[in-house]
Amino acid sequence: MKNNMTSHRQGKKKNRREEYIVNREQIWQIEILIASGLILFLYYIPDFLTRYLWDIAVKRNIDSTEMILYYGGYIFSRALLIGFVLSLFLRTIWLAFLGIYAAYPKGINFHLLNYTPYFNKYVQNYSSPRRRVKQFDKICSLTFSVTIIVTLQTIGLFGLMAVIFNIIAVLFPAINTPNVGIIILVILFLLMLGVTDWFFFGLLKKYPLIGRIYMPFYKFFRWITLSSFYQPELLTFISNIKRWKANTVFALFFTFSFFLVLSETSQQIDVLKISKASTLDQRRYVQVPTLKRINPVNYDSLRPANKPILTASLQSDIITGGILKIFVVYLKRYDATLDSLVKKYSVQSDFKVNDISDLARNDSLWQNALNDLFNLKIDRERLENLQWYKYKHPQTGEIGFVTYVPVDSLPKGPHTLYLRYLRFIDKQAVTSHRAIIPFILR
Repeated sequence: MKNNMTSHRQGKKKNRREEYIVNREQIWQIEILIASGLILFLYYIPDFLTRYLWDIAVKRNIDSTEMILYYGGYIFSRALLIGFVLSLFLRTIWLAFLGIYAAYPKGINFHLLNYTPYFNKYVQNYSSPRRRVKQFDKICSLTFSVTIIVTLQTIGLFGLMAVIFNIIAVLFPAINTPNVGIIILVILFLLMLGVTDWFFFGLLKKYPLIGRIYMPFYKFFRWITLSSFYQPELLTFISNIKRWKANTVFALFFTFSFFLVLSETSQQIDVLKISKASTLDQRRYVQVPTLKRINPVNYDSLRPANKPILTASLQSDIITGGILKIFVVYLKRYDATLDSLVKKYSVQSDFKVNDISDLARNDSLWQNALNDLFNLKIDRERLENLQWYKYKHPQTGEIGFVTYVPVDSLPKGPHTLYLRYLRFIDKQAVTSHRAIIPFILR
């Protein structure tokens, strides 16, 4: 009878173990699939944000709110990427533990270890394989779930930020400054950590009268930030763990992401002069300012796929054939100067051409305006009376102007193209730096 009961218990334990393994097989595969897909998606988000910022910089002036949204989106995409990578890494370790448990469910065989009693006593403190697998599975599940919840928080809160920034831009343009944008970004960061909710909103929820007054705002906030989708799960999490632990983990995620973003943007958007910080690269002379610098985006033959030009480009860093093809991207900032030059030369910018001679005359005046707008030099010699053509770059799709310069009279070897443009400051004409592009004439 006793043996039958023992066998029955062992059979139930075995069934529970097998059932647990089967259930985990149905869950961890989905977690890995979702995490892998989101890792790929999050990895490419900064490229999309950078391209979007470049497109804006070409078509119009970038304001402070767009810069804050750019950096905020960049930081949070990297933070979420770290979360999903960590989740995938932990799940991989869990699979290794599960494999050992499935093969040897009884755990450590102390008899075959043949340790001394002293070491056996120490080793016996280890938890059973089943318990270790369950504990690690809990950590993996929490990591994955919290990262998903943070993803939903990010989407909702950035939607709220977009609404706030648009309201500020329309109703209160005077405070549409970088300082205000930074304050809003800090508030967003505190919201992500739960600090704001604990410090302010949490107090409102604990007093009946104030809570009733606050409830409509609370419901609106839940709706606009999409928190109603995940709030029960979030409350379950924060009510079963010490908040300082969760906040510490989130703070470490976002702090590391911040420094990672500084390092990446110093390379990706160097042409915009947005960031020169490179916290992960400690080589002293990488960022030394110099004219002798090859930037691949300035050469059609070297430019990486999906990278915009933004300023100007040549056909190659090594020029053969005696012709230098110079393409200049048309930026929004050129409009003000062109308005003045169009009036100066009486260029007709809006009319129907009935006579080819009128078109030829207008084209000649337009050439004068563009030659005043763009100040091009090769080494120290200014290029005069260039012929400009409207041009859409076949690689990047950017719209601008192209000109072709004979260079066969120049000596073979290294040269530098300098691009400056004319602008008016307090009605005074000044030229501003735009691009410095070295090339080799062969």
